[in-house]
Order: sequence, then structure tokens, then C-alpha cells
Amino acid sequence: PCLLPSFLFSPPPILTPPRFFSSLSISSPFLPPFPFLNAFEEFPSLHDPPHEVQLVGSVPVGRWPLSSPGLFSTGRPSTAPESESFLDLLDGSQQSYIHVGEKNALRLAYYSRFDASVLYRFNLGLWNGTIGASVFNVLDHTNVWYREFDLSATPPLVTDVTYLGRTLNLSVGIGI
Repeated sequence: PCLLPSFLFSPPPILTPPRFFSSLSISSPFLPPFPFLNAFEEFPSLHDPPHEVQLVGSVPVGRWPLSSPGLFSTGRPSTAPESESFLDLLDGSQQSYIHVGEKNALRLAYYSRFDASVLYRFNLGLWNGTIGASVFNVLDHTNVWYREFDLSATPPLVTDVTYLGRTLNLSVGIGI
């Protein structure tokens, strides 16, 4: 099996502003085949995008920690149906049979997401508190989770089921 390592990079402390954290991760995973699956034919794992880049940055500005991660990956594998037929059963009923194409031979669209968050830390006597806001998927990119197929329509209907779009979050925390 060929396993390519992930690459993790953090800038040297000399070039980094005080208390600034950044990380870059680039991966290109290739999983070893499972010979007992798919009639001994190799196929991409469902959660195996060929390439993925993750970037994280975080910096405290006084009592305001700011952070922003980003992620880009090429499309995950997908299998599509090719046709539907009906089998006549002995009791007179029919059972639908869906013929699918090559396992995980297709790819979904690329995945891209950029998030941002800010937090305010404060003290109330013995109590510590935080108030925060974050935005998930700041650029509101449409990321496909999986595809649904309706073979009863002509031509067949293909529907992309997507992850969340831009999502705002507010948080409050109090502790000792």
C-alpha cells in the first residue's frame, strides 16, 4: 500500500508574532485496498478525497481571541445508479432492483469552507466568563454531502444534499 504522509507546518517562533498560532496541513491519502471487498477490485474509500488543505490561524488581541480555520478538499468518491428494473416475485408482486455503476468511480464537487470566530473573556469577581460569536462557512459555499437519485422519473432526477450554508452562532459561558 502507498500511504503518503500529511504535512504539518507551523512557522518558526522567530518569524511568528507573540502568541500567534498557525497551522497548515496538506494531505493526499491513499488507503490500502481491502481484498475481500468488491470482488478483489480496488476502489476509493468513501471518505477519501484525493487532496485536502487545512489552514488555521489564531491570535489573541487583548481579551479578544480571534481564530479562523479554512478547508479545501477535492471531491469525495460517489457511486451512481445506472438503471432500475423490476423483478417478478413468486407471489405475484414486484421488487425493484437498482443496477449501480462502478463503486466510488465518480467524484462529488470540491469542498471549500472558511470559518471565523471571536471571543471576549471577562471576570466578575470569582466568576470567569466568555461571550463569543462565530460564523461557519463565511463565504456561504454550497458543499455537497451526498447525492440522491430518483429513477422513477424520466430522465432520472439527481438531487445534491448539501451541508449547512453560512451559519451564525452566539455563545455565553460562565464558570469558576
